[in-house]
Amino acid sequence: MNVTYIANTIQDTKKLANALANSLQKTDLFYINGELGTGKTTLVQLIIANFSKEQVISPTFPIIQSYHTTFGDIYHIDLYRVQPTEIKNLGLDEIFNFYPCFVEWANKLGTYQQKEAININIKNIMATQREFILHIPKNYNHYANLVEKLHS
Repeated sequence: MNVTYIANTIQDTKKLANALANSLQKTDLFYINGELGTGKTTLVQLIIANFSKEQVISPTFPIIQSYHTTFGDIYHIDLYRVQPTEIKNLGLDEIFNFYPCFVEWANKLGTYQQKEAININIKNIMATQREFILHIPKNYNHYANLVEKLHS
């Protein structure tokens, strides 16, 4: 399933984040791509805010950040500064197989993309307007009513 969602305000982005959070399951994997400043970290912050009051930071320098939430552990990974040869040493298999995970700059995974994931591509349209293009694989059928949630 492919979904295109236009967010004109941060409240619109929050609506998308809440809809994704409401469908989240234990091993869901999200690959999030977009240019610098498109709102990748903001989207993850808003999703995790549904489960925790802990401040969500961009894991650009620590690369992998885990959050202990009411949902359970949630992982946030930022591959911006990671070289392709370093990816195999990050221990992503264990994270991907046991925890919900949000991967920024996932296009850097290359052939290491071992599991189907929800792909989210974010584009700036205007200063505050974003286009979110989501590709949701068939095995993520628990997101089937996402469009309804976004338009309610």
